[in-house]
This record gives sequence, structure tokens and C-alpha cells, in this order.
Amino acid sequence: MSVAIDYKSSAWLTYVEKLVNQALSLDEETLHALSSLEGKVLAFEFINTELTVYLLPSISGLAMHTAYQEKTDVLIKGTPTNFIMMLAASKE
Repeated sequence: MSVAIDYKSSAWLTYVEKLVNQALSLDEETLHALSSLEGKVLAFEFINTELTVYLLPSISGLAMHTAYQEKTDVLIKGTPTNFIMMLAASKE
């Protein structure tokens, strides 16, 4: 079974952002580390899709967007499978 995600809708990303920030709120050390990145923009471009997710870190967590007009500080490109494999490898 496959699930289609409407990448142009921000509802799914708002939900993910909320979950991530709830988890981050339990880790003051990580939130403090994120504050050092405040003002920076990280972009994750999912190759073979029309999706790029922009992360804007701050002391209160991460803001997530699917559109951003300014220059990003970091651009990371990969297929969805590449990103999943990176996450799995980081847990080893």
C-alpha cells in the first residue's frame, strides 16, 4: 500500500514540526545547541520528488517550511531512501 503526500500542503509539515518540537522540549541541552544555529537556514532537498524542507533552528526548536525565498546556509540533497539510511546509521 502506498500513501500519497501532498507536498504543496503544509498541514503534514506542521504536524511533523509539532512532534519534533515536543520531543526537543524534553531536551534542554539540544535546544541550547540549536540556539547557536539561530538565524541559519538548513535545506533538505529530496531528489526525485518536488520536496525541499527548510529548517530554521532557534532556542525554542525548529521551524519547518516547504518554501523559502532567501539563500540557505546549508543544502543537503539525497533521495528519501538516502535520508532514511542516514537516520538508521546514526542509531548504531
